[in-house]
Amino acid sequence: MGFIKELTKEYYNNKPKKEYKDKLISPSMLGGCPRVQWYKLNGIKETTPPDTNAMMNFEVGNLWEAKIAEFLDEQKVLLYWWNEGQSERMSVDKSKWSGELRTDKWEDLELGVSGTPDIVFKQKDKNVLLDVKTMKANGANYIAEESDDEYWAGHKQYKLQLGLYLLLNERRVANGLETVKCDYGKLCIISKDTGAIIKEPCLFMSKELKEEILAEIESLRKHLDNNTIPPCTCEGWMVNYCNYGVISSIKPNRQGKPVPMKCCKNTRI
Repeated sequence: MGFIKELTKEYYNNKPKKEYKDKLISPSMLGGCPRVQWYKLNGIKETTPPDTNAMMNFEVGNLWEAKIAEFLDEQKVLLYWWNEGQSERMSVDKSKWSGELRTDKWEDLELGVSGTPDIVFKQKDKNVLLDVKTMKANGANYIAEESDDEYWAGHKQYKLQLGLYLLLNERRVANGLETVKCDYGKLCIISKDTGAIIKEPCLFMSKELKEEILAEIESLRKHLDNNTIPPCTCEGWMVNYCNYGVISSIKPNRQGKPVPMKCCKNTRI
């Protein structure tokens, strides 16, 4: 193994694992398998965590988020950028930014959730809550041709995550914790392969969306409070990317990547 590759593996192996204080649900969890969420919130060690390559891939999203924040700030439309997820070694000179750089979390103890948004910016006369996502280019054409409603229908986890941030913003403004009320949410989906911005689907808060979000939270919260393990809902690609898969079931997928063929449904914790 190459020297740098070995050091990279060592870096991620030694990196402290994320902890969930007071079992507060993260927005990024909503819409995913509730059993995986329950395991994470209870601090149970992952059996099939993302490998070094996957962790490096995650960093691509952080790099694009930082660049998008910079673009928006150059155009004087950036209101907030939560740069907490960026490396502390890549320190940012706040005096060079027009927008406000933040590291605080949005905690709502009544709902039992906690998370850190990405960006809030101004688009014409509207305040927009932005989340930056990356994807492979091979599915770009299909997604680009979809309407926003079609996109959200097929990406429940992203919809609930962004929707929860909108709900948290609404509740924080009502409680005097924020001064900027977001009018809607938006994803900026970027191709990892080409750097092209594929789509910018917008999400508006509605009664139906709010009820869906609260139902997801309430369902998981009951299992956490009663200490009962929720059902597994892994299916399709989720099985191969389950962090609590069966170790002995790991085999190369079509791309040659070793992934579990059995998920948390079959794992004894």
